[in-house]
Amino acid sequence: MLCVQGHSSGEEKHQSATVEKVIEEVNRLIAELFAKGIPAVLMGYPLGKSQILSHYFSIWDPVYACESIAKMNKAYSALGVSLGDDFGSYEEAKAKGLLDRKPWVLLSPLMSGKSKFLKELKSKYNAVSIAFSGWACRPGYRYAMNVDYAFPMSDHCDFNELMQLVRTCSPDKVITVHGQNEKFAAYLRKQGYHAEPFSALQPSISDFLHED
Repeated sequence: MLCVQGHSSGEEKHQSATVEKVIEEVNRLIAELFAKGIPAVLMGYPLGKSQILSHYFSIWDPVYACESIAKMNKAYSALGVSLGDDFGSYEEAKAKGLLDRKPWVLLSPLMSGKSKFLKELKSKYNAVSIAFSGWACRPGYRYAMNVDYAFPMSDHCDFNELMQLVRTCSPDKVITVHGQNEKFAAYLRKQGYHAEPFSALQPSISDFLHED
């Protein structure tokens, strides 16, 4: 049985900018900030997005990582995928006063610029916040998140990648979840797969959790 996330018109839609183009632009931005002694805060989800950021931006020095991201990176490393698990700890760097030796790069969970955490980084270290999300392809995303920069980058599979996954696994049954899961399940059935959306399963998780 294979459980996949249904393709939708939200974040997982492939943005016009390629990953390579985004990485090039961000590296150029970080170089400009470093030349001015300004640290950069790179933000993405702790699982998935942050591992991509860890891989692409480990070239900078120093790079610190928040605890939640460091734990995920170490889990990847334990499975044979090195993503910079030797990054410095943000918490330790702050305690030792290393953040005062600007500039640096910090890998942080994605959050609003109105958060206490980012406000402190900006006021104390003049740090620049850079968010990564598939939603950044929308012009208003940066302003909604109240961050300095936002770049389109999604770690979701698109429709073609989901289909490739199903074909590769050749499962007895496919359960689609999230997004346009009903439409995707219907399409898979037309392709000859035994597929149904999670919402059609009985009992549902909600019912299961509320059983005595």
